Amino acid sequence: MTLLTPEQMYRLDKRTMDDFGIPSRVLMETAGKGCADYIKENYASTNEVALVCSSGNNGGDGFVIARWLDKYGFDCTVYLVGTKEKFSAETRANYDLIEKLGLKIHEIDEEDVWKQKRLALLTADIVVDSIFGIGFKGELKGLMKVVVESINRTKGTVISVDIPSGLNALTGNSSLCVKADVTLTMASLKIGHVLGKGRCVCGETEVVPIGIPDSYFGKENPALLIEKENVTLPDRTRHTHKGSYGRVAVIAGSEGYTGAAIMACQSALRSGSGLITLFHRKELSTIFELKLTEVMTKAIPEVDGEPDVYEFISILKNYDVILFGPGIGVSDYTLMILEELLLKIEKPIVIDADGLNLISANPHLLTQIAFKDVLLTPHVGEFSRLAKVSINEIKKNRLEVLKSFTNNYKAKVLLKDSISIYSDMDSTFINTRGNDGLATGGSGDVLSGIITSFIGQKIQLGKAAIAGSYLLGVTAENLNQGKETNAITPTDIIKSLFLK
Repeated sequence: MTLLTPEQMYRLDKRTMDDFGIPSRVLMETAGKGCADYIKENYASTNEVALVCSSGNNGGDGFVIARWLDKYGFDCTVYLVGTKEKFSAETRANYDLIEKLGLKIHEIDEEDVWKQKRLALLTADIVVDSIFGIGFKGELKGLMKVVVESINRTKGTVISVDIPSGLNALTGNSSLCVKADVTLTMASLKIGHVLGKGRCVCGETEVVPIGIPDSYFGKENPALLIEKENVTLPDRTRHTHKGSYGRVAVIAGSEGYTGAAIMACQSALRSGSGLITLFHRKELSTIFELKLTEVMTKAIPEVDGEPDVYEFISILKNYDVILFGPGIGVSDYTLMILEELLLKIEKPIVIDADGLNLISANPHLLTQIAFKDVLLTPHVGEFSRLAKVSINEIKKNRLEVLKSFTNNYKAKVLLKDSISIYSDMDSTFINTRGNDGLATGGSGDVLSGIITSFIGQKIQLGKAAIAGSYLLGVTAENLNQGKETNAITPTDIIKSLFLK
């Protein structure tokens, strides 16, 4: 499913109008009637509807909805919050129509008037929020703030047109916005529906077609919502052997952080890898020998206490994919290995955790990942250090910051958070699956193991990142069927991967 920015949506609207000679009023009519039809089909047993409309085109959609709901037999009350002087031609035309039809209209231009007239809203079965659309930026103030606060106190079903008023359609950020039970969005989901607060305040989101040809969407190169249909999992057949499912090298673990290495290896194993070798500091041999029965463990070759990078690189060239970083520590020792990996290894590499911290502390390494099969898997804090951008700035517009980074460094990145985003120079995928059961140390190690396993099983690097993120989220959701999210652990995730 596509996820558009406001600018992409505006371009699609304009192109459709230009190419087919469709007036903007026809698009408004199609959008409004589509919303009214949804309400008719899903809320036929209700009667009273309050529609809160602004003087912009989102308000114009609301006037069309009111006219059609009136025709369908609903008892409609329309609140115009704003001034008629700001009407566009199509909004003016649709307002004039509901006036001529004699619908109940309250013109609200100040807070005292709103307080006197808001009773129909507070008692309505359905409240239609048609105040601000996808062009809204900033914060709600004055009368609009008071109106939105009133909408959020109603007991009726709140339906937002295109996007909850007050929510930024690009970032999903808002200090105050409508909390919708249902959002009816035009033509496609917008980025803000799933990022930031969007995931929490949009409720059930339905797409209303408005006549834009399907072929037009792809030309905008939109972000895509990760769904089951666009997830590629490894193929397995009966006539195979362990070598058919990838030779995986994991370079991970240090004193006090052996668990990260163990979980990464175990998740790779449960994700289908045929052969896994954990490379580690020699002093950790006993721990890993005891804990990893089904994974080979080997000490990193050394000379005088330093890694023998020449021998090590020679060994690693025999593997299909390499995971570097979980719990490995930040030191000159680990930096020597990572530098050689990026310079000498042509196989896919997944870099996580301390591997990312090494790059942050040694930014020259970023020049070594351009155009290569190297996947970076940072959480927001790690990405902040990589991109040299504050966490607050990332949260203000994480998609823009991420795309800037991937374009600048020709990189492939899976940015992990409650909503995870995969981005490279060509594509963007957003994953909304999962729950707060993943908000615990070790979940990232599990994910890096899954992704590395998939790459070893011949899944292209970007597709492996998408599939791994999706599988992790779905597994956490499935676990929530049997236990509360606060009881979900990373080892629970590992044990539950691919359970039917």
